[in-house]
Amino acid sequence: MAFNNFDLFLEKFYKEEVKSDDLLQCFLKYVDNKSKVINIDPEKIYEFVYQDKKINFSLLSNEDLLNYDRQFLRKRKTRVEACVLRSLRIATTNKLIDQKLLLIYIPVIGLIPIVEYKKGTTTKIIDYANNLIMDKDAYFSLFKPQIINSIDKYTLYQLFSFINGIERFVSPLIYLLASKEIIADLSKNYPEFKEKYDKDGFNIKNKLLVGEYYECLYKILADEQVNKMDNIICEFTLTKQPVKQIKKGDTDKKYFYQATPFSKKVCFYLLSDFITNDVIKQELLSEEREHKCHQNAVMLMYSLLIKNKCLVSGKQKVNEANEYCDHTWIEANYKGEDIVIDYNRNLIMLKKDYYEMIGAQVRNKVSFDTLRTLHQYELDFDIIFNNILFELTFSEELIKCFEKNKSLIKK
Repeated sequence: MAFNNFDLFLEKFYKEEVKSDDLLQCFLKYVDNKSKVINIDPEKIYEFVYQDKKINFSLLSNEDLLNYDRQFLRKRKTRVEACVLRSLRIATTNKLIDQKLLLIYIPVIGLIPIVEYKKGTTTKIIDYANNLIMDKDAYFSLFKPQIINSIDKYTLYQLFSFINGIERFVSPLIYLLASKEIIADLSKNYPEFKEKYDKDGFNIKNKLLVGEYYECLYKILADEQVNKMDNIICEFTLTKQPVKQIKKGDTDKKYFYQATPFSKKVCFYLLSDFITNDVIKQELLSEEREHKCHQNAVMLMYSLLIKNKCLVSGKQKVNEANEYCDHTWIEANYKGEDIVIDYNRNLIMLKKDYYEMIGAQVRNKVSFDTLRTLHQYELDFDIIFNNILFELTFSEELIKCFEKNKSLIKK
């Protein structure tokens, strides 16, 4: 395998004499001083003036980030050490538009990754190593970087699949330098790396766009800092092992979560306590219940005897940086109270407490009648949607499409 980008870096840049750039050095010192103060204000624009030049920029640390990132970005040493993995994480998030990772060389700094993305009609740069967000033109004019490699989100997904499948993990920079050669070699020797479609027939690039894969890419432990209450309750509904924050209520099936003696009490029930089918009960009390929320919620909709119920396709918050992943649950009105039933969590809880716990965002609500109508049309037209998330999100539109084409129904 020939590592063209690696050769280019060694031959052209590594031996290059580092020339002093007073403007850049003064600018970096100014940014380092500003980075020491934590100030969560994404709209704040700084202006650096040097002789006759003015440079506008924002600090990445002013964004709504994980505490982990905010602390790392305060010091140059720690953010340079973390910049590769954190830039990979930024480059694969669904919060940005048309992003790609650029591996660049700057003589006074070295080899670093940056993330390019679109914001309206402007192309922006996120530079984790320097704690910067800038317009691309201004960034390139100031830093004068040499682009060693440019990697789009789909290629980063392919690299992640490769890295995740090997036992020995070397420096990520090697993979980024040689990404084109690695993908070409894998495509030649492993047919699955040439595939555009997954096992269900859906274009993988499109699935990346709607969040089917992105939430797992290049995560580190800090990215798993989800709501503590959610973690404790999920563990309890899986094992039923006693924990100090959870107490039994006035009935055998009622439980209360209370973080401290002075905190609010949150009432919840285990779905498995109301299930008589031993196979389903066993699944609810095991890890088998996880990662199938869409199909589990649909199955549960047909099983519940509650009349006022609907299927909710939405998102749940996965970390402090306000990133979300797709999730599906059931909402119902039972004895005058709005409740949520979540198969994946083996949980029944008041809607207001559930929404607060997982940071729920609603994409679409599907009534039982709508769901049943959609499935009947699928049978009539002899069409089965393998992507349940797509089916739930666009249920009304799909029904309208079926109704316009009733003449095509197979008799």
